[in-house]
Amino acid sequence: MRKSGTVKIRRAISADADSLLELYQGLYPELKGKISSFKLPKADTETFIANYGVEPAGFVILTFISYSQKKTGFGYIEELFVKKRYRSLGIGKMLVNSVILWCKKRGYNVIFLTTPKTNIGAIKFYRHLGFRKSKQVWLQYINKKKKKQ
Repeated sequence: MRKSGTVKIRRAISADADSLLELYQGLYPELKGKISSFKLPKADTETFIANYGVEPAGFVILTFISYSQKKTGFGYIEELFVKKRYRSLGIGKMLVNSVILWCKKRGYNVIFLTTPKTNIGAIKFYRHLGFRKSKQVWLQYINKKKKKQ
């Protein structure tokens, strides 16, 4: 069923903290009750929020990784989330297109993201928007606390 309403994408501001917290907890339900506030990332980061009418429907967080020369580097999509009831309305595409336009205006021609290889739906979605698999291998290190002996 297609919902009727207006979708607006805009840069998030600090007044959006409660809406972003709700969205973030939707992305990571295991953190519900463990995170009580959300602060907009600082440094070279932009957060965009999608509202469906007055309801927050999704968000994307983009980080800029710059090199020593001005306007060199790339954008990195850290998080992208759309509430389940608002999926298939083009909101995810609108959020990603906002990121692409933001990067182009600032001279960043490359945008990276990572997603688990088991997330077939996300991979299809990103491929549909023009993203391609890179030959680079992304590794992560998780700093685990040592157990007390």
